[in-house]
Amino acid sequence: MKIMFAPGFLEQALADGISLEDIEQIKKLMEAKIADGTLFEDSEPVDFEQLQQEDPLVYEALMQNIESLPVEGKATFEMKIQESSNEKPTVH
Repeated sequence: MKIMFAPGFLEQALADGISLEDIEQIKKLMEAKIADGTLFEDSEPVDFEQLQQEDPLVYEALMQNIESLPVEGKATFEMKIQESSNEKPTVH
């Protein structure tokens, strides 16, 4: 499994005041959770209908990012790709 950040993630994170050191810590934590198998066990799927109603801007940005990702059994910072089919990603 490979960790990929969505296009524009780094720029947006920095604009939001998240430091490069914090981003590196998040990446290391994700790598550790991938290695021990707890990444998805410790996450919670996003309810797309609820997100669309509660925060349409975040929903739209997320959908655009989902559509731009390769569906080759990879994981991103916010996504679990269904490895056995061409289904849409499950967001955690």
